[in-house]
Amino acid sequence: MYAVWIPALGWAAGLASLSAGIPQVLKLLQTRDSEGVSSWTYTLWLALLTFWAAWAYSVHAVPSIVMNLLGLPIIAAAVVLLRPTRNEKVFLCVTILVAIAGLALYSPGLAMLAAAVQLTVAVPSLRLALRSDEELSGVSIGTWALILTACIGYLAYDASIGYPVAGLAGSVSIVAAVVIIAKTFRFRRGLELPIMRSPS
Repeated sequence: MYAVWIPALGWAAGLASLSAGIPQVLKLLQTRDSEGVSSWTYTLWLALLTFWAAWAYSVHAVPSIVMNLLGLPIIAAAVVLLRPTRNEKVFLCVTILVAIAGLALYSPGLAMLAAAVQLTVAVPSLRLALRSDEELSGVSIGTWALILTACIGYLAYDASIGYPVAGLAGSVSIVAAVVIIAKTFRFRRGLELPIMRSPS
């Protein structure tokens, strides 16, 4: 039997995902501090939204079209504020061209591209957090808390509708969010977290 809470779980995850970029954009606007924030993560995130929006359009999934299109300007603002490199700009141009080509062909490959980007979107931020001994003062904990909420929500939602593999695409983002939140708290509070200690 299809439970009433299942669609609510999907919409809640979508709302958390949609709003996840807002705290980081606000922090960048207020402080102009991007220390510890990976511009590649936001570039990949913009590509991810583009691919999912194109795929949703090709299969006429109106809620997904709306959520992804609403998220595009938020993440685009973060990318602009983080001043993307030439390589990131080229990557975004290629992303847009591939999405347009996919729309023209109604390609089911758009979903596979989106899933591949979903697996890698948080890797640059996770790498930066693990390698950096500097303060992560520019990182918004609110953004990563919303990413964590969205990924766990999608994992539960996809499992409840019989597609657990789809939700697993966000598993790297779950790990990244936990590590980044913990490390950011450590630097802001001056705490020494056992999972973050360097070997002596």
